[in-house]
Amino acid sequence: MSGGDDREHVSGFRAATRIRKATIADVDVILHHRRSMFADMGHGDERSRDAMAAASRPVIEAGLRDGSYEGWLVEIDGRVAAGGGLAIVPFQPTPFDLRPRR
Repeated sequence: MSGGDDREHVSGFRAATRIRKATIADVDVILHHRRSMFADMGHGDERSRDAMAAASRPVIEAGLRDGSYEGWLVEIDGRVAAGGGLAIVPFQPTPFDLRPRR
């Protein structure tokens, strides 16, 4: 909306919407989103997605602490409605790009 209004029209109601950085306290939400993303794409079964979530937990927790994972969550009326994340991983420099992280 224009004019700096931070409220959006949702299902016929005006709802407070905000985007915030994910914190270590959001790991369960991030894992839920990650599991759901793979389920929506038809990848794996419940058991393999549970194993993936368990294996992902320490990686995401460490990334949130050291900055190698950045996440953002969209809240509507204080409840997380969506999110996105970016993993910055080690990478070998090349003659074209000397950065060791992507």
